[in-house]
Amino acid sequence: ISATGYTIYYGEDAQNLTNTVSVSASTYSRTINGLNNGTTYFFAIRANKSATTQSELSNQRSQVPGNDQ
Repeated sequence: ISATGYTIYYGEDAQNLTNTVSVSASTYSRTINGLNNGTTYFFAIRANKSATTQSELSNQRSQVPGNDQ
């Protein structure tokens, strides 16, 4: 789909990404504040074409804040 924006899903449980951040289609990076150092977080992204049309959720990526990778 031709994306008008993206939704970033994240959380501490890979099976339950309860937090979201929306960004515009022209966004190439996004800092998410308030994460705890040393805690593993899982992230996935979904492209939005409209309020009701979205792509499938991407593959997940995990990251631990405070660990430079």
